[in-house]
Amino acid sequence: KDCQNIDGLVSEISQTNEYLHAPYPFNLGDLQKESFRLFRFSPNYTLFIAEKLYLKTLISYPRTNSQTLSTSINNKKILEDLAQISDEYKINVHKLMSQKKLYPNNGNKTDPAHTAIHPTGRKPSGLTSQEFRVYDLIVKRYFSTFGGSTIYLKTTIFVTLNKDHVFYITDYVVSKDGWIDF
Repeated sequence: KDCQNIDGLVSEISQTNEYLHAPYPFNLGDLQKESFRLFRFSPNYTLFIAEKLYLKTLISYPRTNSQTLSTSINNKKILEDLAQISDEYKINVHKLMSQKKLYPNNGNKTDPAHTAIHPTGRKPSGLTSQEFRVYDLIVKRYFSTFGGSTIYLKTTIFVTLNKDHVFYITDYVVSKDGWIDF
């Protein structure tokens, strides 16, 4: 009631950059969570599909806690092979290869026996729609780990009414796509 029919005065405008870092490569738990969030696949069903993809040599060993991509795998070769699978993948690989540096955003969790879940670069064939969804999710997370940080310009405007009431609105505008492009 104190603010009805009263003009406000913009008392402050602030702008800052906020960074959203690229995600880590998938470990099994993260793959299961994301698969449930996007597709409502149970953790057991996701593991079942991931094991099938592994047996078809389309992805690395899925039963891992690692969030790191080993330096021993040839990421450049995997990306080049993925570019041959679809036009969408080709566009994403081209964007990644045009970056100055091609380093994954590795997490802290490691597994001495296995690297994080990643595609092998082999072309999939004969996949069910559910298998392709999980495969595509793994490929896109793999791309995202190399994508760099997304930068948002955060603008907050404060409006004072009747000297005692301060309202604010915040807006976010993407100023650099980074990993969300993938």
